[in-house]
Amino acid sequence: MKAVYACLLWACVFVPCAHAAEYGLNDWQNPAPHGLEPFSGNAAALADLAADTVAVYPHAPRDFTLEVKGKLKKYRNQQFVSAALVLPVSAATVAQTVRHYPGYAGFLPKTTLSRLKQQSGPHSLMQYHVRIDLPMPFPNVSEDILAQHTVEPDGSVSARLIDAPMDIGLARYQWFPIDAQHTLLVFTTWTDLSSATFLLRTIMRAFPDIRFAIPYVGNGFLAEAFRNRLAPASSPNPATLPAIPPAKEMVWTPERKQVLSRLLAHGETAFIHPPVWIRGANDQPVDLRFITAIGQVHAPVDSTRQLTTDFARYPKIFPQVRKVRIQQTQGSGFNMDMKLGIGLGFLSLPVNLSIAHTWGKDRTLYYKSFAGDVEHIQGQWHWEEAAGNSTWMHLHSAGEVGEHPPHVLKLAKYLPYNDFLPTLGAQVISLRKLEHWVERQQPGAVQPEEPLPE
Repeated sequence: MKAVYACLLWACVFVPCAHAAEYGLNDWQNPAPHGLEPFSGNAAALADLAADTVAVYPHAPRDFTLEVKGKLKKYRNQQFVSAALVLPVSAATVAQTVRHYPGYAGFLPKTTLSRLKQQSGPHSLMQYHVRIDLPMPFPNVSEDILAQHTVEPDGSVSARLIDAPMDIGLARYQWFPIDAQHTLLVFTTWTDLSSATFLLRTIMRAFPDIRFAIPYVGNGFLAEAFRNRLAPASSPNPATLPAIPPAKEMVWTPERKQVLSRLLAHGETAFIHPPVWIRGANDQPVDLRFITAIGQVHAPVDSTRQLTTDFARYPKIFPQVRKVRIQQTQGSGFNMDMKLGIGLGFLSLPVNLSIAHTWGKDRTLYYKSFAGDVEHIQGQWHWEEAAGNSTWMHLHSAGEVGEHPPHVLKLAKYLPYNDFLPTLGAQVISLRKLEHWVERQQPGAVQPEEPLPE
């Protein structure tokens, strides 16, 4: 588990820069797309979509060429992912924060060093150190990373990896004034995961689906770090908090649906909601971070809903699901006991979940945990009919391991933003897997060939 989260951090968060001794601080052209490309350059449209959330969205796949370790390398059909949020500060304040790279250690979690090593014109060579101290018997994470940051002619910042656990990673930081006191900040990133170190490649072979989640989790990390720096939230009064979080649903105007439709054509889109505070054990405040993730399935809505709620088949879809038991309850609800196996290779540690489900109106399924190893799980599924006989799957949920999790989940307490990044990654993976599986169950669908035995 430690290595999985380290992989997420290394691969996604510090995508800032190529080997310093080989490249130096050279002029280069960043192939990362403009953050507003899916919105035809309209910053107001993206700001309206994000509203008070962090919107994480994919770009159309593209081909490009990069110089990597002194050689030109062609990349085919690569996908960049962006995150966007509206901050209640001026564009000048955002620009100053983004360009002050030595200050990053002051607000990027687990970053203990951000030092300027060299500067030439618009280029800066930065050294970062990441350290995560974990309980025994797990080894600590301690990594030095070199990154080149370049201020572009339009004022935005491009970045690329120079020395890190993978050969190359790219980022683009952009910001757009909405008005005098509100600014849209956009991060766009990509990492060559195939060039990762042996340890990280081993992890990704054991958890191949993690590739889907890494770009979303990395961008979510960056957005949350800058949000906390520029618009920190105040701590609530425990006495005024509810025991049950209020329902928070996104408002989908026709204009927002039109924008969302363009994004979903290229992959899942997610929204990280602001913290929702509730009164937990011993009247202590607990913040739940709800994530809304949406994916498009090329299948009719009723077929999609029926197949995705056939939880007894989940062990065949998700390798981590070992066993599912369903028990019908009064009315339209049911309880589900699910046993997961989380581990690497032959080592698998159990995690047990007990979740109550209740059907609502308009193809909505509500759920809430009542026992198991994760203290707080709450959310809902929703299936919406879309154009072309397809379906939009909405997954809206929050999860919190609590104060006394099992040993395998205790590691999450040591990792940054553990209140929502695991939920974000799990939702993106779940939607991607279910989309492909449902489409393969449709009449006339071409089934993938079974791999030959090794």
